[in-house]
Amino acid sequence: MGFKNIVILLGHAGTDNRNALRSAIQMVLKRYPQLKDITISMVEVWDLSPTWLGYFAMEPEHDFHAGEVETSLMMYWKPELVRKEIVMDEPEISRMMRTDQDWFEIAEKKVDHKFIIPRVKQRKEIKVGVMAFPERASKELGEKICGEMVEGLIEYIDFLNANTKAKG
Repeated sequence: MGFKNIVILLGHAGTDNRNALRSAIQMVLKRYPQLKDITISMVEVWDLSPTWLGYFAMEPEHDFHAGEVETSLMMYWKPELVRKEIVMDEPEISRMMRTDQDWFEIAEKKVDHKFIIPRVKQRKEIKVGVMAFPERASKELGEKICGEMVEGLIEYIDFLNANTKAKG
């Protein structure tokens, strides 16, 4: 069809989501050599926004799922979907989820052996899953981050187009 570049935007984080999508893209490229002239990119939307990346780096607790950034984006994009009342897990549970984005998962094996793949599920004590500070969110922050993502994506597409044309 003439495509030279395919950009897949990943908007849902989580180590398992990133790894699964990356592996799937690599498998497609391996199995379909006819795609050798196509560049496939996986762009995590937060990598397009310096502001958003700064929230991931906050110390000692970070801004992850349903926190200040994601709530701000929803306030900008679809404010009617943002709840007025903030509901959180118990303080210690919330703190652990802000400290380690994968803490919510627990891996279990019926039999302990290196060949057995663990079953991964959410910890029972988690009831809500907010992993940051939604009470700090604002429509203005959402608009700023959205603007950075759009600008970053435009820059990346321009980069791809320039390099695709150069290599012909």
